[in-house]
Amino acid sequence: MRRKILKYSLIALSIIFSLLSWQKVEEEINSPDSSEWILPIIFFTLFFISFYLATVIIKERDALNALAFFCLSLSFIFVLNPWHFIPILLGLSLALSGIYRIKRDMGLNIKISPVKTLTTGRQFIILAFAIVLASQYFFSIKDKEFEKLVPKFSNNRYSSMLTSKILSIINPEYKKISNEEITVNEFIVKSQKKQLEEGGIMPLSNDQIENSLSQIGNNIPNDQKEKIKNELRDNLSSANSRILEENNRIILEESRKKLENLIGKGLTGEEKMSEVFEGIINRKITDYLRPDISEKTNPSLLQAILVIILFLTIVSLGSILNILWMLFSTLVFWILVKFKVITINKIPALVEMIE
Repeated sequence: MRRKILKYSLIALSIIFSLLSWQKVEEEINSPDSSEWILPIIFFTLFFISFYLATVIIKERDALNALAFFCLSLSFIFVLNPWHFIPILLGLSLALSGIYRIKRDMGLNIKISPVKTLTTGRQFIILAFAIVLASQYFFSIKDKEFEKLVPKFSNNRYSSMLTSKILSIINPEYKKISNEEITVNEFIVKSQKKQLEEGGIMPLSNDQIENSLSQIGNNIPNDQKEKIKNELRDNLSSANSRILEENNRIILEESRKKLENLIGKGLTGEEKMSEVFEGIINRKITDYLRPDISEKTNPSLLQAILVIILFLTIVSLGSILNILWMLFSTLVFWILVKFKVITINKIPALVEMIE
């Protein structure tokens, strides 16, 4: 009874997590504000752990084959394109090959070793899901305009850290600037601090003022001299403030114009600097991928490049994460053995040997 409950639980979990995985993938593809694939990775992790456990524990190969087909076919819900079935069938053939290898290894083993057994078919299963995921991505973006296809640099904690590193390389003084919260005007003032301070009038010393007054005449009463000195200092201070203020305004305007040219839109100075850097990088990416903005380029080549990049990324990342999936599946397997949900029997077997 416990074995049956476990069997159907693993089938149900595999189906649920595969559905959620395809759904989250579609949300990430179609959401312009989303650039972190953390949720799809989490749900695919849960799916693979459930599916690996099902592959090891469930004896009926037909049930496993049907489960693989159903989990891959759920992607079709989010891409209603009949051509999508071709990659699904291709992925299914690889998944079935992986399941066959896993079950064959289990039959040949003298001692049960889930990690070793899963290793024999893991790459086929990863390739199967990578093909279907890349196909889902392709059919989701194939009708999109060029600008929506171009990858966007998103403003998050990782990109903020990266921007801060780049700034500190350009100028060590930028290390002290928190680019996450600082506004454009604050950034310009802090980065151009030296230039702003050098734009004022040098204050006059007491000796210089005395020399100036002595040229006017020596018969000026002391109280009148003090009054003239104070007025002269006040006038110089006021003039200095006006010059500095005008200098600040000019520098702010010129620096904002330079940033506006880089980002391609107007700035008030109150925008967050991290958002401006994000816009600059996104514009550079777009300009690089499309040399002439005025031309209506066919995005087919870019679509193909993005799909290939995604496929290679999934295969590489899947191969790395697969180590974690297999280890966790093995851990759960032995926990189930420990609590006698699964029983392991030792039986005599006939083995062919060359004398």
